[in-house]
Amino acid sequence: MEANTPGVRLTVGGYVFGLACRPISGVLLDFWQADTNGAYDNTGFRFRGHQFTGADGSFKLTTIVPGLYPGRTRHLHVKVQAPAARSSPRSSTSRTSPATTPTASSTHGCS
Repeated sequence: MEANTPGVRLTVGGYVFGLACRPISGVLLDFWQADTNGAYDNTGFRFRGHQFTGADGSFKLTTIVPGLYPGRTRHLHVKVQAPAARSSPRSSTSRTSPATTPTASSTHGCS
């Protein structure tokens, strides 16, 4: 993200855990979102990118608060792909989900 990008800065961070509630390193996270006006860049790569989780399963993304568009709340998209899924094209170990609010939290059974 360029320094002069319009919008309110947002930093999202966390950890990726496996079914055994242990952090997973090397997970591929693909992120994409609308700009401050609620528009997606469908021809380039603005507000699209990826990163891998660290050795402790952590990630940190700095972006802007996405704009609103009709019928949806503000959200970021994230696709999570475990290391095993990248080596097996038929694997079903990737998930795509919108992350809706910076204040929402859930441990999904891990504590």
